[in-house]
Amino acid sequence: MDVVNIRVSDGWDSRKFLVYGKRIVQGVTKAVIVQINFDDAFSGLCVFPDDYTEWSPTDEHGHCVMGGAVVYMRRKQGKDCYFGEDHEHIYSIKSCNCTTDDYDCDHCFYRPDLASPCTLECIVPGLPSEPAFCVNSTKENQLYYDVDMGYRLIEGDSCNTTYGSPPPLGRIPCKFGEDVSPPPVISRSEEAPIYEKVIIVFLLGGSVFGVVVILFGVFWKTNARFQFLVRDVMGLNTLRYDTVMGDEFDIDGDNIQMEESD
Repeated sequence: MDVVNIRVSDGWDSRKFLVYGKRIVQGVTKAVIVQINFDDAFSGLCVFPDDYTEWSPTDEHGHCVMGGAVVYMRRKQGKDCYFGEDHEHIYSIKSCNCTTDDYDCDHCFYRPDLASPCTLECIVPGLPSEPAFCVNSTKENQLYYDVDMGYRLIEGDSCNTTYGSPPPLGRIPCKFGEDVSPPPVISRSEEAPIYEKVIIVFLLGGSVFGVVVILFGVFWKTNARFQFLVRDVMGLNTLRYDTVMGDEFDIDGDNIQMEESD
């Protein structure tokens, strides 16, 4: 039988179903309707809290995840009651005490794997003084000392720090500062790439060109003699040298006098 549809009668919490389908009998396809009644399979509607029990998912770290344990209310084992149409999943979140799993390496500390302690890899403020045994530390025999820093709670973790485990101790290599050199000071000229210099030169050149164009336009509109000189230089002037915009020039040697024309 190939099921086509399933209908539920008397609401979504009904135990009676109508199954619609079809099947082939001697090469002929026939419609089939089957009624299924689960009334005798259940004792009745589940009642809270008598028919419920607490349950929390767990993994290799226990019930707590990110500082909280999600506790669900589910039907007790052995109970044959059923959930009503308005059933909602009931759950709560219980705070867990902090463990080492709730902490991660702080800034400038690292660990190659979760089983290793967080070890300092760059200089941070507030480092304690090295213990006396650090004088025996060498590159071949690197020594470390433990400090009360290097760990922080994982972001979003809500574990209880009051009653939980304190953060683990971080680890600092002896003579750590001797192998760390300050970063080199880079001048602005060395820092700026070549394309920035090209852009600066282009902007300065464009600004100078814009000023020249503006001044040219102002003189062209307000000074007729300037127009005459420009046209003359470009070979576009058809006027005589002694007549410009109604004015006449009297050229006598090196002295040029302008007289008003009638």
